[in-house]
Amino acid sequence: MSLPHLHHSLSLSPPHLLRCRASHPTVRFPFRGIPNISTSSASLADELSHRPSRSPARKRSVSVRCSLMSADQPPSSVPRSALPKDCLSYSRAYWVTKSLIAWNVDVEDASFHLFASKGANLLITDQSIEGYDVKFQLEFDEKGLPENVTKNFPHIQNYKAFRVPSSLDVGSLLKCQLAISSSHVDGTCSNATGLQLPGILDDLFAYSGPLGAVFVEDAISLYVWAPTAQIETCTVNDPYARGVSDHTVKPEFQGGYLAFTSKDSAGVRHLRELSATGLTHVHLLPSFHFASVDDDKRKWKFVDGDRLATLPPHSEDQQAEVMAIKDEDGYNWGYDPVIWGVPKGSYASDPNGPCRILEFRKMVQSDGAIKFQALNRIGLRVVLDVVYNHLYASGPLGDHSVLDKLVPGYYLRRNTDGFIENSACMNNTASEHFMVERLILDDLLLWAVDYKVDGFRFDLMGHIMRSTMVKAKCALQTLSKDKNGTDGTKIYIYGEGWDFGEVAKNARGVNAAQFNLCGTGIGSFNDRMRDAVLGGSPFGPPLQQGFVTGLSLQVKGSEVLTHDGSPVAYALSPSETVNYVSAHDNETLFDIVSLKTTMEISVDDRCRLNHLATSIVALSQGIPFFHCGDEMLRSKSLDRDSYNSGDWFNRLDFSYESNNWGVGLPPREKNERTWPLIIPRLADPSFKPQKIHILAAVENFKNLLKIRYSSPLFRLRTANAIQERVRFHNSGISLEPGVIVMSIEDGHDGIPGMAQLDPIYSYILVIFNACPTEVSFGLPSLRGRKLQLHPVQLMSSDELVKNSLYESSTGCITIPCRTTTVFVEVRNSGYQ
Repeated sequence: MSLPHLHHSLSLSPPHLLRCRASHPTVRFPFRGIPNISTSSASLADELSHRPSRSPARKRSVSVRCSLMSADQPPSSVPRSALPKDCLSYSRAYWVTKSLIAWNVDVEDASFHLFASKGANLLITDQSIEGYDVKFQLEFDEKGLPENVTKNFPHIQNYKAFRVPSSLDVGSLLKCQLAISSSHVDGTCSNATGLQLPGILDDLFAYSGPLGAVFVEDAISLYVWAPTAQIETCTVNDPYARGVSDHTVKPEFQGGYLAFTSKDSAGVRHLRELSATGLTHVHLLPSFHFASVDDDKRKWKFVDGDRLATLPPHSEDQQAEVMAIKDEDGYNWGYDPVIWGVPKGSYASDPNGPCRILEFRKMVQSDGAIKFQALNRIGLRVVLDVVYNHLYASGPLGDHSVLDKLVPGYYLRRNTDGFIENSACMNNTASEHFMVERLILDDLLLWAVDYKVDGFRFDLMGHIMRSTMVKAKCALQTLSKDKNGTDGTKIYIYGEGWDFGEVAKNARGVNAAQFNLCGTGIGSFNDRMRDAVLGGSPFGPPLQQGFVTGLSLQVKGSEVLTHDGSPVAYALSPSETVNYVSAHDNETLFDIVSLKTTMEISVDDRCRLNHLATSIVALSQGIPFFHCGDEMLRSKSLDRDSYNSGDWFNRLDFSYESNNWGVGLPPREKNERTWPLIIPRLADPSFKPQKIHILAAVENFKNLLKIRYSSPLFRLRTANAIQERVRFHNSGISLEPGVIVMSIEDGHDGIPGMAQLDPIYSYILVIFNACPTEVSFGLPSLRGRKLQLHPVQLMSSDELVKNSLYESSTGCITIPCRTTTVFVEVRNSGYQ
């Protein structure tokens, strides 16, 4: 089904704030600027020569449109490729405060001017700028940019500073197309560029008052932040909208939010059983309003599943049919945001009106009147995947462009040429700008308070500033049950702390990358564990092996670097490391194990390795994260990037009849390079798990959760506690390759000064044996202990783990092949 995709685990009315009152919340939002310079009989120069008073914004009850122009848009009459290098298609200068413009330009023997055109008619001809309404001279400031500017814009700290005449009405000027030029003594233009405006917009128009729809008595006041809006030619959605309609007839119900409220469904039953054994959170992939799936289900196209099921497991036909409708079906992960604060309509029974809002709430919460089995009711908290790092669309055209249409050039991050940065996929947002950060914080509070979301996973978190993430955590933690109906202290935030693109190495300010987050309590995905367990990285050779998939070589942890040369360690507390070996990105765990291991091993062994990898995550200190379906040997038929591969390659079978292995070659676009490796594996029927394997995997996963929650020693809260209690024993010259031995000790009479945390167990020993054979070795430090197999494993249907042995007199341990064994010492068992 095409459901939200899972992971387990200052009040004033300034002229730039546009306001109207309406009798119904679905009217178009007004975007009229104040003052209305387009209807004034005075010239633009006259208007800019004095500063108008800050009169209250007008109230209107009709639909109003505006024309939003930006200096970063190239002249429409000249193709970008035909323009000189330094021209108005670039925006290489920065208007950083009301009085200062920054530009990286030679100032010797040159004069500088600012040009404005209210009709966006600026262009360069014969070394001069034409089409302007007004022209002002700028003064070079030898003192350079002040500290407050370089702090906000570290990437331009060495730019020259130019002072703007204090007599200008800057607010009106910002509604125009702008350019700055450098001229020779003879007046010919030597250099010119457009301007980036976020600095000046934050300086003049940063706003903390109401935004969106505000209910007042018998009417609704609608506020939108649009300080550069001018004339009536453009319609845009309100980024603070909480509902969106497509003006279509209600489609036939097909899966969605309400699927989680059906207590008798196989999927909910599966989640309820995992919750009962210790699973705490469900992570939904993007469920806000995104662009890639039409909300009108009547327009969706479908493959003929019955016919595809008859094709060979390594056939090209399945992927060809899926790809033929990939942008017209009902499936996409949704990492293409349009409006962050609106639930996605394609998951609702009706995308129009309040359905999407009510049904999202029903999915999350229990309802005493209806008595349905929502996620909270079965003991699971909800994590929402938020994508604040980029937007799907930009520019003045298209229904999906919202923020860049509303305030051109402000919300999106630009390079030094003035073009939009796209390293985060497309249309990177700039959380370093005041109103971008405010929108993010407001949106998080909305989801936490109005929808009772319990956590947030930040997509490409490294592209967001660290200060924004810290403010987000602080804002959420201030929420209380009494005041907000939400306990913010229990909300957990984490994300992808990758450091790349224009923000890498703090180039745009301190960003929320792994090494910058230590000490904040904000989690980031631990790719070190993933790569060490599975081998290489998702960007390396596909057959590169790791601890679980066949690599026996071991080195000291201090000698291990990640694929980009960074140190392994980056966190200061367990809550800051999210341990995982698979997620929605890249191949599933079962698929990567099937790809990296030799073709000669049996499917039984691959299933054991799947469990072994999962057990490393489950029994490690920190936050365990599991890809939905890892517990069922989930396969995507070796698809490494299934974001748009349809339900066919992304299916989850909660009846446990199939794990979706061998449903055809994965889509050509992302996988053709590895088809030579994939084809023989899919074609070999011995690779496909049977129902007995899937049922065993589900039981093993439940047992891991039970073991983790059988002792607080698996969930230590501080780095000091881990360093004090956790030891690794299989090391040095006597190391047994392919085996990890970890102990966790609790306080008892023999160790003064160590607090007691576990009332049942005083000592836990965990052994991960990735070897294809049984291993036996002695550890003198374990002599005399009263260790026994964990009760959960004693009751397991896995007969192999029950062959694990410990001999007290010698400290000798025997562990079966490809097995994780947990020994425990019951408190007061007699060990001295």
